[in-house]
Amino acid sequence: MTLDQFFVVFLVISTFTLLISTYPLAMGLWPVMLISLLHVVAVGWCFRSAWRNNWFRQFICFKENTVTIEHKSASDSWQLTWPTTWLRIVSNKDKHKEHRVYLCQHNQKQEVGSFLPQNEREQLEKVMRKALTNRTGWTTPIEQGAKAT
Repeated sequence: MTLDQFFVVFLVISTFTLLISTYPLAMGLWPVMLISLLHVVAVGWCFRSAWRNNWFRQFICFKENTVTIEHKSASDSWQLTWPTTWLRIVSNKDKHKEHRVYLCQHNQKQEVGSFLPQNEREQLEKVMRKALTNRTGWTTPIEQGAKAT
């Protein structure tokens, strides 16, 4: 969920809560409005915490001879640079039938796009395979079959 979508959900919940509490306020029951405002603040704080704790961003930059993965989240940040010579993309399904994409270099493996929805991970894999074409020494069985024909 993007920040804009979170804001729209929060706005709808807040508007609905405050509209309901205006009737008791008109009747002189002001504590109901006070409780409604506290509710809106509490829900806003929960949404903020949930969004910040699940915020991730990865930049994958393919250059002539290297690939750089820069990972940023609310809690940490790291960067990894590998040469493309023997870099390969491995994808598989985990125990929950989720499509996972890894960049592998010798005995090292790094998952990319783990925070993305399933269909976007599949698109990421296609884009990365295209970017690695003619840069790596690895070929998949599909690519080998296509070259043979």
